[in-house]
Amino acid sequence: MTQPPTVRALTPADLPAAQELLRQLGYPVNAQELETRLCALQPDPARLLLVAEREGSVIALAEACLRLELANPPMAELLSLVVDENVRGSGAGVHLLRAVEQWAAERGCSAVTLGSRVERAGAHRFYEREGYLLEKVWHIYRRGLES
Repeated sequence: MTQPPTVRALTPADLPAAQELLRQLGYPVNAQELETRLCALQPDPARLLLVAEREGSVIALAEACLRLELANPPMAELLSLVVDENVRGSGAGVHLLRAVEQWAAERGCSAVTLGSRVERAGAHRFYEREGYLLEKVWHIYRRGLES
């Protein structure tokens, strides 16, 4: 039986693995930009950055944040969860998901919410298997800002 992964905070030493995981998720980012983002996000107590590792190798990544809104009770939002394509189905995603849920509960959140792109049917099955319910379908709009 395979040992469960170790779940821990993301560190700067994990950035090469995080860069590859984000590429697999469809969000390529160069190393310098990723380091800049980590430096900006790490001090934020409303942000959670985790990795799962097995035998010294990072195999999965999760990012979550607290959401405080007028319209809803406090909740956490899972912003990203990716398991290396070579070890999907190994349980790493479940361990990260439970760590996010525990973090959210400890902060008084009523729920964990997440978005998943329409074409990610495998991810949808994973979340539904883990007790997440499809609540709504919506469109996301974006307008770029000139610098």
